[in-house]
Amino acid sequence: MSIELIAVSVFFAVMLVLAFLYRKSTLKHLAMMPDETMLFEESGVRVEQAGSPRSVRFPKCTVRVTNHRIIIAQKTLFGNTMVLRHVITYSRYTKNTDLRATLSKGHLIMQISPSQVSCAEGPDGTIVTIPIPDSALTKGQYISYTTNHGEKYREIFSR
Repeated sequence: MSIELIAVSVFFAVMLVLAFLYRKSTLKHLAMMPDETMLFEESGVRVEQAGSPRSVRFPKCTVRVTNHRIIIAQKTLFGNTMVLRHVITYSRYTKNTDLRATLSKGHLIMQISPSQVSCAEGPDGTIVTIPIPDSALTKGQYISYTTNHGEKYREIFSR
């Protein structure tokens, strides 16, 4: 058996295991918290997770803002499934980002204070920037995206 065939076989085996482990890491399967209500949602957003050591862009995202969380999910390449990328709690205590939580859930889970969300006017709308708490995975990183709901963000996060 050639080394290339072994490498390809291992790659596909890992992909199958990850697909099985993260099959419920979708927006559809994310349960709402008790007394959580959706405030607004925006589709087709390009979200960037930037900072060191490198940046990643997530196209075609849905950003859902509730009275407790900001939930960012990305549309899959084939199909209409929305895969979770970030679940950011800003009004209650939750577990911060760590390697175990990320690997077990398949997305970043984090806690921030509302004052950490910053809004700045950009050429295409309001640029929302959220720092990611430092961990082994996310040292010096932040999430950034442009929204058409700038006033709503300022109202929620200027408290």
